[in-house]
Amino acid sequence: MRLLFKRNVIFGYIIAWSIIGFPLLALVTTALGVPTTILSIIFRTFAALGALFLTFLKVQPTNRAVTFLFLAFWVVYFSRLTFTTAFDPSSLTRPLSYYWIWSFGTCFLPALSIVLTFEPEVKDRLGFPLLLLVVIALFLAVVFGGTSVRGGGDSIVEIGRLNIDSLNPISMGHLGVTGVLIGICAFLSGQLRSSMLPLAIIAMLFGGATTILANSRGPLLAMAACLAILIFAGVRRRRTYAFGVLFVVLLVLIAVNQQEAIYGGDGVLWRFQAYFLGVDQSSNLRVIAFEGAVTQFLESPIWGDAIEERITGFYPHNVVLEAFMATGIAGGVPFTVLLLGTIGRAWVLVRQGSKQMWIGILAVQYITAGLFSGAIYSSNTMWVLVALTLSLPLNHPNILQTPTRRI
Repeated sequence: MRLLFKRNVIFGYIIAWSIIGFPLLALVTTALGVPTTILSIIFRTFAALGALFLTFLKVQPTNRAVTFLFLAFWVVYFSRLTFTTAFDPSSLTRPLSYYWIWSFGTCFLPALSIVLTFEPEVKDRLGFPLLLLVVIALFLAVVFGGTSVRGGGDSIVEIGRLNIDSLNPISMGHLGVTGVLIGICAFLSGQLRSSMLPLAIIAMLFGGATTILANSRGPLLAMAACLAILIFAGVRRRRTYAFGVLFVVLLVLIAVNQQEAIYGGDGVLWRFQAYFLGVDQSSNLRVIAFEGAVTQFLESPIWGDAIEERITGFYPHNVVLEAFMATGIAGGVPFTVLLLGTIGRAWVLVRQGSKQMWIGILAVQYITAGLFSGAIYSSNTMWVLVALTLSLPLNHPNILQTPTRRI
């Protein structure tokens, strides 16, 4: 019993750190005026060591199909990274250690521990603590966040987007979206006690405001994708209609109180307009990276070509395209099937009214994030949520749910 408790605590820590840990740490250290980097390394190391401990302690795959696809992709990816390390290090713009530490330590190990050893009982204890941590983080973001960044020397540049030194507007926007979605899922799943309802409403309200103030397109598109699943998969339930009314009220409140952030010269609407007009420099660079990644895949379609896109020297800001660019069909196919399976599982969880629908919905959020601004080797939140979603039991089988025996 004591060992089971320890395992559940470690699982809870790995999942909580992966979803909300760094944003919360960054905001707390900003509030206290202390550096973030050393503490971040310590917490990430604890998560990696905890994952290793769980994996070596007891291997019990949740299902064979997911385990096969997961390992198939990572074997090919690490083979590519090993080849790059030995023969093509000049293609990388960062130190080799950066790619190994992030891909193996923060993405692969935590996700592997969930795929191989996840205890289903843990899922029932995660909702409220995460909701509370997200609310705390959102409160700190609103209080301590600013709209300027440090320029060259001691200069300060106003960008009109909510951020802190260690949390950029994209990450801040996704923090806001996470708050909105956790609050909505708590409401729709019927797991709210009367004492938790105000907390869920605060998460939605503060989350919506943070998302708008961060003024980043990716988080807004991720929220739209998740809301579409919540609405269409749960359209026959009364709570969905009640949620629709509540959400419209919240949208009106945010629109009235954040008019400059939405309609202003550098507001949310202008950010989308700038993309379609072709005057947004970052978007233009991403188009170049997309085209380069496609070219690299076509030149080496079976095993892929390189970890980074060679023209820009960075990842192509789309994890599916990156998977095919770096690992070819051999890794791109299992990776894509994992993502599609996760989205399908999220739909079913919402359709069933599961209390764990928030896990699937957050997985969709961070998959969408990966499709617009993520990298395979640093999207640790996406990897953990994908592994967690595909490890949840359903009331009926699907293509990614097959029984397994204990190992």
